[in-house]
Amino acid sequence: MELSRSDFQILNVLKEHQCTNYQESMTLQEIIPELPFSRVTAYKRLKNLCDMGYTAKGCQAEPLPVK
Repeated sequence: MELSRSDFQILNVLKEHQCTNYQESMTLQEIIPELPFSRVTAYKRLKNLCDMGYTAKGCQAEPLPVK
């Protein structure tokens, strides 16, 4: 499967923010404002990049404890 222009845009955002390892990651919500397409498209393209091995899921933030 070939990469699309959208795929390269997502990879470029990750590169610009130095998301190169598990701890230095971005959430979809952080990526979306930097892309010229919809949230749905961003999600689908990012999922495809994960499936093809170009990206991986990063470190998830732990929820704050409820008091």
